[in-house]
Amino acid sequence: MTRRQTRLWAGVVLGTLLVGCQTFQPESDTQPLSASKVIYSETQAIGPLGGTISAGVYTLNVPQGALTEEVWISIQQDRRGEWPVTLGPEGLQFMLPVTLEFDARGEGDAQSMTVAWWNPSTGQWVDQETSYDGGLVSTQISHFSRYVLH
Repeated sequence: MTRRQTRLWAGVVLGTLLVGCQTFQPESDTQPLSASKVIYSETQAIGPLGGTISAGVYTLNVPQGALTEEVWISIQQDRRGEWPVTLGPEGLQFMLPVTLEFDARGEGDAQSMTVAWWNPSTGQWVDQETSYDGGLVSTQISHFSRYVLH
């Protein structure tokens, strides 16, 4: 074996050892959001029959009759490791309230958290009436905007 071949094989072996030493932790929706390494995002068409769209720790339940036509609904987490989420198309109004749910089971005390929406005209977060079911925190909304769990 030539020196060049020996160096090549040494590089392959060293690379394999280095890769083998790294630990891999799969993403999990049951981890606290603060430990998350992804930004959740999903888009789906929902029409007059209603439907559900989920993106990681966020779920939106649209009841039958809330929309008069099919609309492409999006859920986009604003920042990695934080709760703000943008629902689109921005400003969409519903005929019936829809439910926005946050899976906060990874938080220390989900029962003390409140859902709020961003009011761009006042530049403030507006607290919503918030419901709790274990670590699931939800609110009824009538329009799309930015929402946060705080």
